[in-house]
Amino acid sequence: MIQLDIYCGLMTGNSPSIVDFNRGLIARLALKYFPHGHTLIDAKGRWDQGGIPVTEPTTIVRLILDESDENKARQLAGDYKVIALQESVMIIKTNIDASFV
Repeated sequence: MIQLDIYCGLMTGNSPSIVDFNRGLIARLALKYFPHGHTLIDAKGRWDQGGIPVTEPTTIVRLILDESDENKARQLAGDYKVIALQESVMIIKTNIDASFV
C-alpha cells in the first residue's frame, strides 16, 4: 500500500473567489477519481519570493491505495494543475503498511 499526498495551491492571482473556486474544484476532482475515499486537509504553503514571504492557502489530498491506482492520482493532480492554472502540484509518495478493518 502507498500513501500519496497531493499538495494543491489554491491561489491564482489574489482573488478570494478564485481560492474558493479552486478549493471546490479539488474537492470535486478528488471525488471523481476516488469516490470510495480520500481525505482533504486544509494547509498553508509558504515560500520566499524575492525577499517577500508568500503564504498560499493549500489543500492536501491524502490517499491510501494500492500502487495500481497511483496513475489515477497523477491524473487528478494533472487535471487540477491545468484547470486551476497552477505552476506546479506536488505529490509525495510514502510506502506504508496499512490494512482496512
